[in-house]
Amino acid sequence: MKFYIAGCGRVGADLAKQLSGNPNYEVTIIDKNPLAFNRIKFSKIQYPNLNMIIGDMVDPSFIKTLDLKEDSYFFALMSGDNRNIFASLIAQKTYKAQNIFCRILDPQRCKIYTEHYGIKCFSPTSLSLQKCSELSTNIVPEFSSNISNQPNSDKPLQIHLDDPHNDIYIIGGGGEIGLQLAKKLLKEQKEPLILEKNPERIKYLKNHQIPESYCELADACEVSTLEYFGVHRASHFIAATGEDEDNLVMCQVARTLNSSCAIYARVNNVDNMALFENENFTVISPTKDLIRKITNDLHTNIHIPNNLDIIIANNNSDRVLCSFSLLKDSKFVLKSADEFLRNSPVPLQIVSISSPKKGITYDICQQDTAIDLQTLILKKDFMITFLLDKTNLEKFVSYISSDQIEQKETEIPSSHVENAAANHNGADAITPPAADVNPTNGHNGHLINGHNESQSILQEG
Repeated sequence: MKFYIAGCGRVGADLAKQLSGNPNYEVTIIDKNPLAFNRIKFSKIQYPNLNMIIGDMVDPSFIKTLDLKEDSYFFALMSGDNRNIFASLIAQKTYKAQNIFCRILDPQRCKIYTEHYGIKCFSPTSLSLQKCSELSTNIVPEFSSNISNQPNSDKPLQIHLDDPHNDIYIIGGGGEIGLQLAKKLLKEQKEPLILEKNPERIKYLKNHQIPESYCELADACEVSTLEYFGVHRASHFIAATGEDEDNLVMCQVARTLNSSCAIYARVNNVDNMALFENENFTVISPTKDLIRKITNDLHTNIHIPNNLDIIIANNNSDRVLCSFSLLKDSKFVLKSADEFLRNSPVPLQIVSISSPKKGITYDICQQDTAIDLQTLILKKDFMITFLLDKTNLEKFVSYISSDQIEQKETEIPSSHVENAAANHNGADAITPPAADVNPTNGHNGHLINGHNESQSILQEG
């Protein structure tokens, strides 16, 4: 049985040690801060079934490296409510995990995600208030009833906007997008209201033509905040912060409070697009729009296939940086990186070859790395990043789109198995390019147990 714990705080660390006491359990605890593992660094000797991984559980590309399945147990115990909610929703929506436990300090958000999203949520705040209520009943009887009405009260708070209006726009986040949108709405005689939790940003908004009555110091993720500022009467709600987890939560809370409101969500990481689109929000992605503009700047009508991404291109350069993925259902099959170069109808310069699923990257450009492209066998989850001339892009697209280049995938010799990758959840192995070359850990995170050099963290002291 597999258990995944996101967050190596006091609760996460103690839970990991408790579960690891059962030799039939495989326990993995994840935290983006390596120092957090100091709480359990000596437990690895006592519990060999306890794995520690550095990674960010709100990064979809990292979560792909985990062997998260329907029957896995997932505990979201990170420091922020929105991070816990976001990670839980990815586990639920993307990986269909059934056993999800999410810590949410805010009792009202805890209630929403328990009742409307089917996540097993618990609120330490409610548990503490309940305990205080029980302890104080005999001393101050009225104290119990006063406490119970505070966090879970169903009574809406005082509405800030007194006059009914058909076009009320509530904007979560006072960044540049929120600022420019509010300016445009004010010019069109609309009613915008920016909710921003940073006091310095509120000062900035007021100094840039946003009247004081149209921007408020408040957290748009809070249920009580949206109730207070009249989200149930808003015609539009726009989540415009730079954090996807905040944008998703505030949109879901707004929809729960007002199902007829038009919801717009800014998505910063394109890997999170599906999570937002599944909620039927109108999605705005600056990153995706930028990529589309870059592609248009190539002055071509080329249809870019799904497995080819244009990463960097501009009018001041004759070259583009591209990323080509070997999809599982693709007819395009290669046996080696060398074959990719030899078969290409146009000159290419490979920058890196990686396996995002396994978090491993080979940096081809490193001068101190001798990469043997003939022995670097490519499998269907590999991604090749390379440079090519703009004028050759159309010809290259025709090459990867052609059915005539299909070849049979050859079996990988057992001697080419990558030990480090096989050490992680029994994933398919990948081939090291040469005996003297060590793959660099990708940005998706890396193991702290096994043969990784970061094992020194566990041996401190």
